[in-house]
Amino acid sequence: MPGAVGRFPPTMDAMALPSGPWWAFDVLPEPDERAYGPRRPREMSATDDAAAEERGLVEAAQRGDREALQKILDRVAKPLYAAVIMPRVGNAPDAEDILRDTLLRGMERIETFRWTGAGVFPWFRQIAVNLVIDAARRRQRRGRMEERLERHLQDTE
Repeated sequence: MPGAVGRFPPTMDAMALPSGPWWAFDVLPEPDERAYGPRRPREMSATDDAAAEERGLVEAAQRGDREALQKILDRVAKPLYAAVIMPRVGNAPDAEDILRDTLLRGMERIETFRWTGAGVFPWFRQIAVNLVIDAARRRQRRGRMEERLERHLQDTE
């Protein structure tokens, strides 16, 4: 029914659109202000302590402390293997090779790591995922090469 009251959805003509901008940009906080007032001091939590400890280990490893680097590698090795590499690879020998390469690459490049507050695990996780992808590509190339070789051998017989 045209013009019926309560019709859904209302037409644009019937909608009352506000005039002017939807957001008053002149009331945005200054860059050094918080939108909801000053930050309240809070107690240090266990996660803050763990993050501070991890950050200290990373900084020490970046300065060449082998013990700190070993602690970092010990912390990330099992979760990387169990949660990142093994589910994607599916077999233990390949997963162990990728874990070894991940830890080695992390050791070689620890000085390039920049602390963002998320910790070092996501950085190692990305290295591992990249190596898993590289391994999958190598397997695909190897499979294609084997197929070509088999076809070539069949054609020459």
